Amino acid sequence: MKCRMFVTTVALALCAAVGALAADKPGKGEGRPHHGPGLLPPPIVEKLTADQKAKYDTILADYQKAMQDAAGDKEKMKTARKDAHEKAIALLTDDQKAELKKLGPPPGKRGEGPRKPKENK
Repeated sequence: MKCRMFVTTVALALCAAVGALAADKPGKGEGRPHHGPGLLPPPIVEKLTADQKAKYDTILADYQKAMQDAAGDKEKMKTARKDAHEKAIALLTDDQKAELKKLGPPPGKRGEGPRKPKENK
């Protein structure tokens, strides 16, 4: 009984230590801009005017509804995202579009992008 309790305590302590260490280390892609759940990155959304923010919120709500309606249909989901993103970009000023371009694209998912040919050794 005491042995089990000791092993459990040590295991929990190790899990806590590993979690604390992982929180201190920068993650993959940290520092790179990402869009998160929205259509535009947070630095752009924070600088929207009240009118732009209201329109953006409407676009975002319509997008979320379209994604729910698509329910797993990848083609419909892709189209909904593209349409909503185009609408969100359209409401930006030229200065905001330039800032968005400076931020760069969001990090890609694993497996995206061109494949590199394997080198023969």
